[in-house]
Amino acid sequence: TAARPAIVTPPPQKKRRQPPPLPSSRRATLGAVDLDNFATFLDDTGITAYNRQQVMRQVRILISNEGIAYRHWDRNVRFRQNRPITLKMDLHQIRQEAKDFEKEHGRDRGHGWLLNHPITKLIRYQAYLVDREDRRDSDGHEDSDDDDGSSDDES
Repeated sequence: TAARPAIVTPPPQKKRRQPPPLPSSRRATLGAVDLDNFATFLDDTGITAYNRQQVMRQVRILISNEGIAYRHWDRNVRFRQNRPITLKMDLHQIRQEAKDFEKEHGRDRGHGWLLNHPITKLIRYQAYLVDREDRRDSDGHEDSDDDDGSSDDES
């Protein structure tokens, strides 16, 4: 009898850890979502073009007053209608609000593409922006007064 080939099971995918919630003092310098910059951020993460399109569609709605509607919810039900998301907000709390909303109105049958994935991408983007600010500050690129009173301007 011939030996059976070993069944190779791929290793489980590592679940990406979420950045921790940022205190309001850290989010205070952020504001509205710059969609062009956010799209570039998504591209840099290696997201597929299709997934990028799905995330961008939902984020455009989340940052507007429109609110997210879903064909499996009642016609007049919308998540965060007239409550647009900004980067100053606690996005972890908003993601929890989305989970609670789905429990009440019906789960996302698209496996997270309705609310969870777009909000998660915003959480990562928010953390990226704060980290970028921190690196700028630590690299000495912050605005500061020169002790000698000289200026870099050529007059």
